[in-house]
Amino acid sequence: MTSKKSQTSKTSSKEPLSMEQLLQEYGSKVFSVSLGDKVKAKLLRKEPGRAFFDIGGKSEGLVAEKTYKEAEEFLKTIKVGEEVRARVIVTETSEGYSILSLRDSVDEEAWKKVQEAYEKAKPIEVEGKNTNPSGITVSVWGMIGFIPTSQLGKVASQNPQSLVGKRFGAVIIDFDRQARKVILSEKEVSEKEELAQAR
Repeated sequence: MTSKKSQTSKTSSKEPLSMEQLLQEYGSKVFSVSLGDKVKAKLLRKEPGRAFFDIGGKSEGLVAEKTYKEAEEFLKTIKVGEEVRARVIVTETSEGYSILSLRDSVDEEAWKKVQEAYEKAKPIEVEGKNTNPSGITVSVWGMIGFIPTSQLGKVASQNPQSLVGKRFGAVIIDFDRQARKVILSEKEVSEKEELAQAR
């Protein structure tokens, strides 16, 4: 009668090793990345308009042009040697780089800020984007937020269009990460004293 132990070892010996197991067994760091892969990326150096990352393979990861623009503010906050999450959007350029997007890390950082600002009821700076009959859309750390008409102060509510293209203070009064909604109040800043007295 064959023991369970020998059955297990026979079965496992036939199973192909995973890439991780192969790397551990042979100690090789050489591997190729595929389009859409999520990788850990360690910042190596920054140059004007470009940032270079170690992604653990034979080639370096590069954030440049459009992907640099969308992560520019976030890149200012990380230092050489720090690790972030990245996604491969071009496997290899003619120069041998893998082009990376840091959108996931940027997104994660933005939601952390939203959570903190909401919990502390701390005023933040937003930029007016568009108006509609219900209120005004604003840019919040690269995401879209919304200020209902009822949350505009007396001055702003008379001419919401005047806020488009301008940076101004607002307070996050609600958010839903799953639905990607951030609701803010402009009057909590512009009419702070009056509201405090009314309460």
